[in-house]
Amino acid sequence: MTVVAGYGYRPCTAHFALLTRSSTHDVISVHQHTSYKLASSFTLPTLDAQGLKWSPCGRWIAVWDSAVSGYKVLVYTADGHLYRTYEKRCDGLGVKSVEWSPGGDFLTIGSSDGRLAFLSNYTFSPVPSPVTVDGSITKL
Repeated sequence: MTVVAGYGYRPCTAHFALLTRSSTHDVISVHQHTSYKLASSFTLPTLDAQGLKWSPCGRWIAVWDSAVSGYKVLVYTADGHLYRTYEKRCDGLGVKSVEWSPGGDFLTIGSSDGRLAFLSNYTFSPVPSPVTVDGSITKL
């Protein structure tokens, strides 16, 4: 049985990405925007992928794994090549949400313990956050 875990349309070209889960693998398939014919497909090295988000420029696809695997976000190129994996040790329940900044300069990762991580889209490494644990904004 195949389960749909997430989907999204690529900005600019409107290609459709579909995240599905069979009994053993998570797969992203990218389909043409007019005919929905398969353009590409790739298997993910995840235990239980929870969702996907296209970057506003359409260059990247961010995928996050379930809390079972800890805190893990994978960034793929639009044609399905793994570009970066962001992982860190986590005492909480892992990744809760992922969102791109409107300009696509940053990927924000929200964890179940209320913390945020901001990744630069140039290196996909963490940048200093202006938000403290108590939610107040600090001056940089």
